[in-house]
Amino acid sequence: MQLAPTVEIELPQTERFKRILETYGKLPLDALKEGVARIEKRFGTENCRRVLRHLDTGDVESAARLLAKYYDKSYTHPELNQPASKGRLYLSRLSPLKRVAKLMKVAEMMA
Repeated sequence: MQLAPTVEIELPQTERFKRILETYGKLPLDALKEGVARIEKRFGTENCRRVLRHLDTGDVESAARLLAKYYDKSYTHPELNQPASKGRLYLSRLSPLKRVAKLMKVAEMMA
């Protein structure tokens, strides 16, 4: 199996959750709950209950923080961590415009 190059982009936790909340916090509550139900088998019943309780009280940020643990594990799967296939970008100290420029440059190198 040949692995495609991957890039890991790290953001400070505060910025990461701000972006998550901007994206998913606008979704209808029912849609969020349906998404949680779909991962129950892998995430665990108790974890899903905790997330749903946060959603029911309007605490979307706490729900997102719990869900991040689930999704972060999926991104640390051994197949994705092959040293030759992974690069790391540190963008947190760059302006948004410089971040885009750096990502474009990396995309060109990978094409």
